[in-house]
Amino acid sequence: MSVPFKVIALPGVSSASTTDFEPGTQITLTGNNLDDVSSVVIDGTSDAATIISKTRKQMVIQMPATSVERAKLRITNSSGFRVTDLEFTNIPKSFSFFTENFDNGIQDWSWASTHQASNEQAFMGTKSIKAIYGSGGWQAISLHRNDPKIAVSDYKYLTFYVKGGTADQQFEVFSENGGSHKTITVPANVWTYYKLTISEFMAGVMLERLDFQIHGPNGGDQTIYFDNILFVK
Repeated sequence: MSVPFKVIALPGVSSASTTDFEPGTQITLTGNNLDDVSSVVIDGTSDAATIISKTRKQMVIQMPATSVERAKLRITNSSGFRVTDLEFTNIPKSFSFFTENFDNGIQDWSWASTHQASNEQAFMGTKSIKAIYGSGGWQAISLHRNDPKIAVSDYKYLTFYVKGGTADQQFEVFSENGGSHKTITVPANVWTYYKLTISEFMAGVMLERLDFQIHGPNGGDQTIYFDNILFVK
């Protein structure tokens, strides 16, 4: 006698449409064995996301309110649960330089040819910082805050999204109040997420001014967009 049975593997997530969220943010998770998922919970809490839709390879969830600064997701199906490798950042619990506008008393002290909050492009929401970097000018987006200064040792990561211009570009990310420079490469014409460990280049800094300075650029002006610039605990 044989008994038919169906084996369902544990759910797995390989990528997400965003790893930044606030209450109500909808996130598309891509992976495998997601059609049988019964719950998505912020790991270490009972805060459950709402499942909007699901197929085997993709699932859309709506994030809940939570007190955690950052956490992974615990995803359960009929075979058990798996915790994501991806870590998600709770925007309201972070220090925001820019989300939909300049936040927390941040002032725009940039010296790019154009620098402004713009609704032309956005990774999340409706606005980002638009910067036109003049050819060969080594210009920068510069974000300044008057007292109280920001004790960067209170945070672990600097995170942000950048949409590149017409060619790959290098940038220096640094504080004008001390520390060293972190060099990043921004690919052309796509949004890219950066998660920089603060202690590696700004340890002990009391920050007033944070800069994103381009190398050059060579061969013409470059239009670059920045979104969700955060200090994350």
